[in-house]
Amino acid sequence: MPSISRVCFATTIALSTLLATAAATAQESPADIARRELIAQAEQASTAGNHAQAVELAQRAAQIRATPSVQYFLAREQQSLGHPVEALAWAGACARAAEADTALRNRDAILQACRDIATASEARVARLTVTVPSPAPPGLTVRVGTSELAPALWGIAYPVAPGATTVDATAPGMAPFHREVTTTAGQSATVAIALVAAPAAAVTTAAPPIAPQPLPTPPSPAPASRGPGAGPWIVAGVGVAGLALAGVFYGMALGARADRDAACQAGVGCDPSAQSHDDAYARDLTLTNVALGVGAAAVVGGAVWYLVGRAGAPPARATASLRWTVSPSPAGASVGLQGAF
Repeated sequence: MPSISRVCFATTIALSTLLATAAATAQESPADIARRELIAQAEQASTAGNHAQAVELAQRAAQIRATPSVQYFLAREQQSLGHPVEALAWAGACARAAEADTALRNRDAILQACRDIATASEARVARLTVTVPSPAPPGLTVRVGTSELAPALWGIAYPVAPGATTVDATAPGMAPFHREVTTTAGQSATVAIALVAAPAAAVTTAAPPIAPQPLPTPPSPAPASRGPGAGPWIVAGVGVAGLALAGVFYGMALGARADRDAACQAGVGCDPSAQSHDDAYARDLTLTNVALGVGAAAVVGGAVWYLVGRAGAPPARATASLRWTVSPSPAGASVGLQGAF
């Protein structure tokens, strides 16, 4: 249709719509009044060349009440925006509504205009048929581009804009399907959705995370022993050895005295060897006293050393006791060391 005729036709439809609605203004609801204002603003936007705004306003009016004249307006504006799929959809809706409404004012003109837009748009769109498995998996969802394809349109030629179009399908338990197809205006293409079971997720039993264990606290170093150590025992051992040696010397002295007594007989006198026995007795007795003194001193020194060292050492489980004993005997005196450790 020539552009002048198109403008005149649109104006005629708008005027007829306004006249028809003006006659029923008294019966209009607030929503109808708002719809009429939206249509007027959409016409103004279209005249100013702002077709995107005109579409937005007319779609709001159609949501209140869609009439063939509003549908035609939307088909025309979508065509002006270069959206053949949307133009085809509105033009088809307009033609079906006009055919059904025999009382529509300017019905023949609106019907013809909508059919003309549908014919022009048909040549500019591509058709895409999406087939799905039969029977379709439960929960199957198909999307063409960004729009979900209703199950009623599966296996039906679906108008799409020429160029690259994506087809996606998902279903529970199935691997996602994705395909990109390039379509051409006036041509048809088919995409068969093939779904396969999703690979079973590898079941791995992850070991529970091991909480870091605190490092063991090293034992506190044992305090250096402040005890007497082995020194007192060594000294005491030397003393005991000295006492034992004193006993040996004392026994030797007793033997020398017995030999001297045997060399001297009453009324006869002493044998010359008695003197040597007396000398041996004196020598052995001296050695006995020296060994006894050294041994006793060593034992006493070791005991004192031990007791002093124990007094400065950590307390022990048992208390050590040490004491000297002196016991008389027929041969003299015996010195001993008694204690509990």
